[in-house]
Amino acid sequence: MAKENSWKKKAVFGLVAVGISLTTQDNGKPLPAEPLSITKAIRMENLEQYWEQSFSPIGRKFTEIRPDYQDMGETDSMVAALYWLELEMYNGGFLQFFCNWGYDAYLLAIKGLGAINATYTEQLLIQAYSIIQRLENDSQLQELWDIPKHLTENEITKLNKIDEEYWEDKENIMRLMLLKFHSDSVENIDNEA
Repeated sequence: MAKENSWKKKAVFGLVAVGISLTTQDNGKPLPAEPLSITKAIRMENLEQYWEQSFSPIGRKFTEIRPDYQDMGETDSMVAALYWLELEMYNGGFLQFFCNWGYDAYLLAIKGLGAINATYTEQLLIQAYSIIQRLENDSQLQELWDIPKHLTENEITKLNKIDEEYWEDKENIMRLMLLKFHSDSVENIDNEA
């Protein structure tokens, strides 16, 4: 498992603080510590709010235990990786997700995309990783955030195209996550989506 160890070492040195507030909504009120009930879901303004309130607590836990994701358990760590994948992809793309969270989180996200049957998005991530994979054992990398410095213009262009395809959200990842991991919300999700 040299692949895992090599990336993990770089992740430990390259942890970057994420500037996304998970503790308050736009109106400044704290997010609930527990997932919303079905009654509250009906009153939600939109799917994104329901998704955020459903998964942000597990996302915070993922942050706290980084990089020891296995401490959360398989399903929770997979859901948390998907949560951060969504946030990071829309904030800065694949490189931001990978450089902030590392190889293990990437593998969890791939597994999570498989679990929610998001095969198109899973393939996009695999394509993105295949672009940076050549740098895995590069001695010039001291941390994961060194990766962008060593990419060619062609590789950056390819990653940008993958990010743009991800942003099209052809499979509606938020909805699929809610359907899989909050099945009590199916009716409300379909009415709001």
